[in-house]
Amino acid sequence: MNIHSSHIPFMMLLLIAVGAQAHVRDDFHKALGSEERIMQFLEQAGNKDDVVQRAYNALATTILADYAFWPAEKWNYFTEGRDQLEACIAKDSKNPELRYIRLLIQMNVPGIVDYTSDIGNDLRVFETNIAAYDAPMQWKKTFISRLIECKNITKAQKTQLIKLKENLS
Repeated sequence: MNIHSSHIPFMMLLLIAVGAQAHVRDDFHKALGSEERIMQFLEQAGNKDDVVQRAYNALATTILADYAFWPAEKWNYFTEGRDQLEACIAKDSKNPELRYIRLLIQMNVPGIVDYTSDIGNDLRVFETNIAAYDAPMQWKKTFISRLIECKNITKAQKTQLIKLKENLS
């Protein structure tokens, strides 16, 4: 295989981006369950150019609402993260990882927040695109397992996701 030298910088950038996505996934999932770790994740992740990194930052911001005491502060964290995530999805609407992130929020927020209208569409996009998505199989299955664990998942959605996980190889 003959790789032209002008392609090398692009390939290096691609490898760095894929590595950064793996890093942000690991860091975010390790931070779950602790306000301090979520805050550290946000401080370290910053506001990167990669849409997946920005989406995990948005998710972490919405999670801070769980740790806030005052209702206005909870709402501010939630809406800030939600708006950031919506902007990410607008830039890359077929990305199943972005849909996974929004599903995590939609399927776990209290009903009073009224942020569930995209669940059906997000599940369709996720299901359609996850097999071909450029992520390790371990992460694809982890995404599905995390969705199955959501507190507001319906029985039909759970069955749908279990079948999807079984069909991934």
